[in-house]
Amino acid sequence: MKKKIGRNLCNIDNKLTKLRIISGKWRNRKLDFMHNVNLRPTPERIRETVFNWITNYIHNANVLDCFAGSGIFAIEALSRGAATATIIDNSAIAISNINNNINKIGISNIDVINQDCLLHLQKNKQNIKYDLVFIDPPFHKNMLDKTCALLNDNNFICTGSLIYTESEIGIENISAPINWRLIKSKTSKSISYQLWQVESI
Repeated sequence: MKKKIGRNLCNIDNKLTKLRIISGKWRNRKLDFMHNVNLRPTPERIRETVFNWITNYIHNANVLDCFAGSGIFAIEALSRGAATATIIDNSAIAISNINNNINKIGISNIDVINQDCLLHLQKNKQNIKYDLVFIDPPFHKNMLDKTCALLNDNNFICTGSLIYTESEIGIENISAPINWRLIKSKTSKSISYQLWQVESI
């Protein structure tokens, strides 16, 4: 008697969730990622607000997307004219999805790193400076302040760099480095998000 073949151990749901690139040369292209991947993509309405904030700073910028998840922030920035982007995420599944999407679209000026973001930021081995940084860490993990401090202390940013931060409601007043100036701040029903500018290094 043949045994029934059950679902695989990963219990993978093959349904895809889609995110739209809002503007730029890849406008309206869709990014696919597995429905069951533990991602919390920033809603399109909020992403549009954020990119309206930074629209004059994107051209030729070097971009860093921390805790990238879907990679939508970095890819949107490249679509709008950023020079390069670096994506960091510790999930192998998320990184696989990102690589599939960048191959599908044909993006070449992007570096995808499968590593714990806080570990990666411990040392700036290549002395890279970023003009634009997106920080959207997992909620309720107390990672936001640590990430900001590592970026600042290890010289990943420079005077004039812009940093976007996103967090759960209730921690709107993050402990940003004293040389960062808050220039935009908003909240939705579920998240708080801010834009900072580095005044000096």
